Amino acid sequence: MKNREHEWDHIAEIASYYGFRLIEVPSLGKDDAIHVRHLEKHDVLRRKSHENSHGILFKLEEKIAILKNYAKETVAMSQPVMIMSRKTGRKDLSEFSLDILGTSRSIAEAILIKTSAAILEEEGYVNISITLNSIGDRDSIGRFERDIGNYYKKKLLELPAKCRDLVRRDPIAFICEHEVCSAIRHDAPQPMAFLSEQARTHFKEVLEFIETLNIPYTIDPTLFGHKECFAHTLFEIKAQDPKSQKDFISGFGFRYNPLSRRLGYKKEIPSISLSCIYEKIKDRVKLKKPKPANFYFIQLGFEAKLKSLKVIETLRKWGIPILHALARDKMTGQLSSAEFMELPFIIIMGQKEAMENSVVVRDTNTRVQETVHIDRLPHYLNEIHSRIQKSPIRRGKTSSAA
Repeated sequence: MKNREHEWDHIAEIASYYGFRLIEVPSLGKDDAIHVRHLEKHDVLRRKSHENSHGILFKLEEKIAILKNYAKETVAMSQPVMIMSRKTGRKDLSEFSLDILGTSRSIAEAILIKTSAAILEEEGYVNISITLNSIGDRDSIGRFERDIGNYYKKKLLELPAKCRDLVRRDPIAFICEHEVCSAIRHDAPQPMAFLSEQARTHFKEVLEFIETLNIPYTIDPTLFGHKECFAHTLFEIKAQDPKSQKDFISGFGFRYNPLSRRLGYKKEIPSISLSCIYEKIKDRVKLKKPKPANFYFIQLGFEAKLKSLKVIETLRKWGIPILHALARDKMTGQLSSAEFMELPFIIIMGQKEAMENSVVVRDTNTRVQETVHIDRLPHYLNEIHSRIQKSPIRRGKTSSAA
């Protein structure tokens, strides 16, 4: 019997629109319990905010189980795996996790942020914002760890006695609200000062995505975690209840690339996750009957990626299903996916189109194509869909976006 926690609803529908498939929460193998016990000895993530702690939003055993279950699929398919899991023990709460395995590109952070923002807005929450930090790769973290360790050695005697042992064990994760500790921490080295050029570029791209999505953000260097679990980007998603007007942290996102090495893989598997939990403030949203997907969206180049998420969200709100592979870069891979789906139309946004706020809509049968401005795109695609519906012969193999 199917677990009711995994019923298809508007949350899963939105996630599927952005490329995620709904799965059962994987179980952790007995052999992997040792990794959980080892890492739980450390303060993996000590930061707490409001009523939620990131301990709730970061479930180490689930991330290990996901890596074990989907790492082989990622390697075999040579493309990112995008999955969504659901679990909650209370009827008044919604909880979901989104994971992308197999890409180190900044588009992965952007997809997670945009998908969760769309879900929260659909649920009725307002004033979505992001707090984030970058801790970089292993070399970046290593340099920062040495420098902040040396800094605290010089300040050790100024700290309260109970805090000295904490600093000795892990100076990176040390956070204390004591006045003296806060002042010392304020002047401590910051992780972003130690980022490699590659890590700095990655974080800059993440910020560009957030700016393009018009989501307010702040950078907080105290958002950190254990180096054996996290790397590169960590972020919080904040939302506001429109009734109480109270802000709260609804989600926590993080790259957990280092975990794959802890599990014995020779190379790091690029992995990123976002977990959200929040109170339901709307009645169950009724699902509309899905239309068949007739369009496959292809993007080429960073500028096109920047604008692609807004295009996809606009089409989602218009109820126009499309298929895509946003986490993929090369045109050949995207074209092969489009050909496999045998959809009658392809939408292409390249560098030129991105600069002109347009796309090319190509008929895969006749190869006839037309350039369409983004503002006119929903109307144009609806006209095509209507023509296909009226045609006595359905062209190609269409499928639901769900």
